[in-house]
Formats: sequence, C-alpha cells, structure tokens
Amino acid sequence: MQKAAIDELLALPPNHPYRQEALQHLAMLQVRLKARQNKTKDLKEVVMSLSPVYAQWRQDVIDEGRQEGRQEGRQEGRQEGQQESRQESRRSIALKMLQQGFPIETIIQLTELSQAQIQQLQLEK
Repeated sequence: MQKAAIDELLALPPNHPYRQEALQHLAMLQVRLKARQNKTKDLKEVVMSLSPVYAQWRQDVIDEGRQEGRQEGRQEGRQEGQQESRQESRRSIALKMLQQGFPIETIIQLTELSQAQIQQLQLEK
C-alpha cells in the first residue's frame, strides 16, 4: 500500500498542485526517521520506502534553484546590457560634442559623464 502511494505521488506531473508539497513533507519525514536511534524493522522499511521520494524532492529543489539562477542571470545580463548601451550612447554624444567644440562643462552636464571620462574621449579622438 505504501509503495503504491509513493509510486502514485512520484508519477504526478511536476506542475501538479499537491506534488511538491507532498514530496517536501515526505522527504522531511524520511530525514527525521532516518536520524532516529533504535529504529525498528518496520521503521527502517518506511525510511527505505521514502528514499525515492527524498531523492525526487531533492532533485526538484536543485532544478528549481538552477531555473531561478538562470532567470536571475538573464535579468542581470539584460540590465547590464542596457546600462552599457546607455553608457556607450553618452560617450558617442560626448565625442560628437567635443568634435563640435562644446565646452567640457556643458558636455558633463548633458551627458552625465565625468570629467575624467570626457578627457579620455579627448585622447581617443
């Protein structure tokens, strides 16, 4: 009976509303029972029968963490790309302003680049 219930739980689709919570509870039960001293034969069998549940729960948690990490990485990459694009745009505008003879103070105000960045652009042009 226990084996059939565990097999049925493991067979549920990953997005089933009760699957993850049931896996988590049973995995924690397996950990607690495994930690007990003086286990009876029946208790040892329960621990063993819950091992696949624990393994599946652990894998699901690892997969979820990886997915979240990938999403965060993509988001950070997009933000960095946008920031680099804005910075490059400011540099391009500042360079054109330098070529047109604008005063450095005006370029600093309009582009929000530092004086050192503008001086670096002067060396590059």
